Amino acid sequence: DREIAWDDGILGPQHVAAGAVSDPVLIREDGTVLYTLASVVDDAEMGVTDVVRGADHVTNTAAQIQIFAA
Repeated sequence: DREIAWDDGILGPQHVAAGAVSDPVLIREDGTVLYTLASVVDDAEMGVTDVVRGADHVTNTAAQIQIFAA
């Protein structure tokens, strides 16, 4: 199983098995784009290389790395 890894400035090196990451909902039934996708698109468009996030969004990191790579 492929591993998703990143360096967290507070928590240190982080990693998770790709198979452990569930498929996130990206767009609501009404067409509204959710945070998980919108933030990746914004970061890519703006050339963001480092992200500061609250502890409540740390769990989104692996899914967002996969979306960015896609």
